[in-house]
Amino acid sequence: MTAASVPTVLFVCVHNAGRSQMAAGLLAHLAGDRIAVRSAGSEPADQLNSPDTTPALTRGRSVLMCI
Repeated sequence: MTAASVPTVLFVCVHNAGRSQMAAGLLAHLAGDRIAVRSAGSEPADQLNSPDTTPALTRGRSVLMCI
């Protein structure tokens, strides 16, 4: 696929500090180069939201930052 033919998915939340980054990381992992994945926040935080990311990390998964 060329860059022009790859669909883009944008996950947006208020702080972009947990759930949207995890969703973007999961989709990027599953889709590979077939989908361009981004995450964003309307009021970005300066750190991750630990209660959102801790369960995924303790199950042995990494959070992939797709910005």
